[in-house]
Amino acid sequence: MKRKTPYLICIFLAFITVHMVIFEQGLGGDGWGYYAICESLLIDADLNLDNNIYGVHNGFTNDPETGRYITQYPPGLALMNAPFFLFGAMLGSVIPLHIPQERIFKKPNFSPISTAVFFRIFGFIFAHNIYTLLGLFILFLVLRLNGFGTNLSAVLVLCTYFASPLHYYAQSGMSHANSFFLISCLLFCFSKYLATRKPYFWFLIGLCIGLATTVRYTNILLMSCIVFIPFIVDSHRIKIVFYLLGGFTALFWILPVFWWVHAHQLRPSYTLEFCFNRIPFYLSLFSPHSGFFMFHPLFILCIPGMFIFLGRGYPSVSSNASLTALFSFIQLMPLCLIYGYWRLWHGGDSYSQRFLIDCLPFFTFCMTPLFTIRSKAQWIIVIFSIAATLFSYAGFLVSISRILEFPEGYIWPQYIGEYRYIFTQNHTFSDFLNGLYNNVLTLKTINTFF
Repeated sequence: MKRKTPYLICIFLAFITVHMVIFEQGLGGDGWGYYAICESLLIDADLNLDNNIYGVHNGFTNDPETGRYITQYPPGLALMNAPFFLFGAMLGSVIPLHIPQERIFKKPNFSPISTAVFFRIFGFIFAHNIYTLLGLFILFLVLRLNGFGTNLSAVLVLCTYFASPLHYYAQSGMSHANSFFLISCLLFCFSKYLATRKPYFWFLIGLCIGLATTVRYTNILLMSCIVFIPFIVDSHRIKIVFYLLGGFTALFWILPVFWWVHAHQLRPSYTLEFCFNRIPFYLSLFSPHSGFFMFHPLFILCIPGMFIFLGRGYPSVSSNASLTALFSFIQLMPLCLIYGYWRLWHGGDSYSQRFLIDCLPFFTFCMTPLFTIRSKAQWIIVIFSIAATLFSYAGFLVSISRILEFPEGYIWPQYIGEYRYIFTQNHTFSDFLNGLYNNVLTLKTINTFF
């Protein structure tokens, strides 16, 4: 039987690429911190970050003994972005360019940057776009591996990008794009294990989790998959556990070495603030203040989707797909729990619920079987999905245009009820287009040069 060529996913990824180019967000606050680690390692060959901070001090504290800056950020993102950083540095050495940065960068106390630094930043930002595209494509492969159709898988990948905060944070220089890519890889490796039953895939799963932990500390909770092993493995359980732990340790060691060399301590320079007198799943998923399902309602379909996976009598769902869904559910629970207990479960002044971007492969996979139901109910699901995607993306467009000012000076709604400002403030479509032209970084940069 001739295999179907996946034209649709290629078209969608090309469309997403154009979207990334147009709506690039730059490094953002945390991005400058991750960039400082990368530049210090590759240019200065040390971890003294004092001369690598360009006026944005998010995530830095002063060492009381040495007075040097210590960062709270882990080093994994800098390591993953290093090849792209070097690519940008190579471009900077061959392309002469004057940067009118006073018009591009409008941050207080921002230190002027050289052309060489500008191109390194370009390479660093480029990395996040590439990892996002790779993560989306790998998610497509995961869905195909589990028996879902080519076109359905492509459409769900498109919705994953536009119906979630990924369309913003894939281009912001923060850690979410890299983490999303690694969790897509994790789900792919698990799906390949189920398809082949080759134990070495657990070593690759451990590598994914180890590297993901060096990117975002909370990803260590992905090791909860170890409790899943007895339920899917009939033999060689001890061997598989050693594979998993071996892969994890092969990359996790980077963290304590980084902490010791950078700050002379064996712990992260991160303030852990949790509140346990709350309902964590409500806050991270359903809270009107940046709850994931409230701002991105498409993904609430993962709940009925899980019932289909765990039920019986659905010929469109294979046994391996059901195991993959259960694996995703087991991975989701501790992450949703820890983010709900976190003091700032809403991410501070973040755009929507950014913490759960990393988990998007799990959410998407769990809702997939709903779209295979052959009944009149499928039209309801399709209409809801379109409306939910447009709702999520409308918030992005309004925010990026900066034509509205929400309470406390935010450019995006912090509470779901604040969406009413979109309909009650008097702005025209022309105001919206002008807002995009004046505030989108790519368009602003092009306008600056020409």
